Amino acid sequence: MVALWGRATISSLFASLPAQGLTKLLETTWLDLSRLAEDRQMMMSLLLQERIVYILGRLAPRFGTKCQDGILIDLFLPDGVIGRLVNATRSRVNCAMRAAQRAGVLRREGRRVVLLAGS
Repeated sequence: MVALWGRATISSLFASLPAQGLTKLLETTWLDLSRLAEDRQMMMSLLLQERIVYILGRLAPRFGTKCQDGILIDLFLPDGVIGRLVNATRSRVNCAMRAAQRAGVLRREGRRVVLLAGS
């Protein structure tokens, strides 16, 4: 949401904060960006299929519901969207998803994904 604000709006917001509030905001932002960078760096060291499972595992607590054989991630997840999350092309994601299905790690239900128990 903040990304949609203009420079003037953000400048006005910063100017209205007391020094302590601005310092806290910058600390929090720095910590969040550092965690994001570390998470991204760790993820990129994984193989594509592992990155996909990792991302699905991160989505599962927020968007997943338990089902008979795992966790259904109830999001519209076409291969192109997953590709942007894991830094891969749609076709490479498609191949990796099929390999993960054959390995019994996940199951596709249309554009939704079930992360199978034990993966």
